Amino acid sequence: MAELSQQLPMQRTVKPITGIIIILVSVLFFSGVGVAIGKLFFWNNYQNVSRADAILAQNLEQVKADPKNPNKLANLGWAYFQKQDYEQAIATYKEVLKYDNNHFTAKANLGLSYLSMGKYDRAEDYLKQALKIVPKSDLVHTNLGIVYIKKGQYKEAKQELDLAYRINPGSADILYYLGMANEKLGNLAEAKYMYTEALSLDPKFTKATEALAKLPN
Repeated sequence: MAELSQQLPMQRTVKPITGIIIILVSVLFFSGVGVAIGKLFFWNNYQNVSRADAILAQNLEQVKADPKNPNKLANLGWAYFQKQDYEQAIATYKEVLKYDNNHFTAKANLGLSYLSMGKYDRAEDYLKQALKIVPKSDLVHTNLGIVYIKKGQYKEAKQELDLAYRINPGSADILYYLGMANEKLGNLAEAKYMYTEALSLDPKFTKATEALAKLPN
């Protein structure tokens, strides 16, 4: 990607009175900023709340106000997932299904949560349920393909990843996992092609670079 050059603004002469006004405004502005920073970092018992914690707290408040809303519960589940609290994410997504048993996001992310925990059979089950609701989800087909790779079912993995690729041929992640499935099946020429294509989309894709380097010439 070509770099964009930045055009600098022309310098302008500032009159003395204007300069004094600017200085006074600057002093007031930075004093205000200093007070705000002081309150945030020094006068608030040194509390340092991460963005993920803030999002979680916000979603907890929304669910507290509307505890039976499946979409708000699903958002809360994702907030837990982002913090890698997979157990709590799973519990929250299961709560979603009490109010909407066909909630696609809940089932898809239950599959993703179980995949992240290494519970591949449970992940497979929920991902298949999600595909019954939205059959053409490239993300769910990809995650199901990853589940099959983890389980050593490389033929099934390739089938799922082929479906994902047809839906979204511009995904470097799909190409990488499709390359992995082909490599495991002994289709080395196909694997090389997939890794190369993944790198053409994302030249900084380290895992694809490493996988390609390990293939025989």
